[in-house]
Amino acid sequence: MMDTVSTQEKPTLSLADIAKIKDHATRVRAAVEYRAYALARAKEALDIRDAAMAEMKADGTSLPKIAEATGVNIATVKAVLR
Repeated sequence: MMDTVSTQEKPTLSLADIAKIKDHATRVRAAVEYRAYALARAKEALDIRDAAMAEMKADGTSLPKIAEATGVNIATVKAVLR
């Protein structure tokens, strides 16, 4: 398993709270901060997914079986494991 840890701090406000901020510039800054956090987390999630698929393949699981077991499209599995 990967030891990836985000260096991006979790935003203090939820998206719903950010949307309620009256000051436009403050709302923009909060949204940008939230987006940066979300993108970093999405990258970590993909890294975890990719590593797990690679482990499944190394264990002898066929690509179609990986797709079936994970609910991921076969084309995605092939792209991840090239």
